[in-house]
Amino acid sequence: MRMHSKKLLACLTAAMLAGGCGYSQTVKDGWKETRSLWYTYANVPAQVDYSATGELEKADMDLAVRMLEIDTRLAELERIMSNADKPPTQEWLSGFFRQFPWLGGFAGIRADGQLIGQEPAMPLKPTDFSPLLEAPTEKDRRALRSYVQNTPMGPEVYLGIPLYNADQFIGVIACHFDMRALLKFCAEPEELLIFTPHTVLWPGRYDFAATPASSVDWERTVRHESRGVCANESGSLLWVTRYLANQPLIFAVPVKGSFAPGNGEVGAFAGQEPAAVRASAPETHRSPEIVPDLEAERGVPDVGAPEEESAPAEDVRQGMQLPSPFGPY
Repeated sequence: MRMHSKKLLACLTAAMLAGGCGYSQTVKDGWKETRSLWYTYANVPAQVDYSATGELEKADMDLAVRMLEIDTRLAELERIMSNADKPPTQEWLSGFFRQFPWLGGFAGIRADGQLIGQEPAMPLKPTDFSPLLEAPTEKDRRALRSYVQNTPMGPEVYLGIPLYNADQFIGVIACHFDMRALLKFCAEPEELLIFTPHTVLWPGRYDFAATPASSVDWERTVRHESRGVCANESGSLLWVTRYLANQPLIFAVPVKGSFAPGNGEVGAFAGQEPAAVRASAPETHRSPEIVPDLEAERGVPDVGAPEEESAPAEDVRQGMQLPSPFGPY
């Protein structure tokens, strides 16, 4: 700081002498002549170097590329669900499934837990919407909420938005999906791992138990960090956390080393199953294929690129009687 002040003082003195500052020169004139020296030496303006290309580490680039398409679709789903805070019409629901053909289903649930209706009427997996009826915190009671349920056919990810009549909570509308249905959009899905603090959603081509991710206390870790590297004697993984509403989703890629190959097993790991994941559900599920075509299994055609969403129906709710495939709320 002292050197900086001396340098500034020297510049101002030199400018005054060079300009022949005398008693007849005004302060305004003196500043005009010293201004160029001020921006040259004392307060140099920032400049952008457009010739600098910048480079990411290979692992950072791999992680970004492999999770990009999944992240984009999850962000779009969050955006649509955030604006879906009213009972849906059939027109809205049809447009919703055209835009997100990888979803497993959609449902409306009353505040008392009664299922108003769901689409499809008989989902491929057993469903449990009850954890969505409780807000994570009081301040988040009107926000999106998410959780992961283990089922005999693998984990199911839920995303719901609460419905209110004035300040009265009346229920939730929710969608659900298997994370593996999004792998068809992913570059090299066999080199990507996706999991929550308690559940493996997709292990890539690896045996998840053989990776360093299986021995981390993720519940604690994601509270303090959003990205990092975990390692064991076999190698290391680069990971980053991406939240779906209140549910942390962890994406990881190998950095170095090698891990034992797996068979696509998904489900709860390390005995860290949370209360929201029902105790009656089996802990693991072996995928019949590395990247199963879940849409084909439930008879949903591949409609190609998602269409623009249909505009949500105008909210003409009168006494909670909105035309809806789920009936009145």
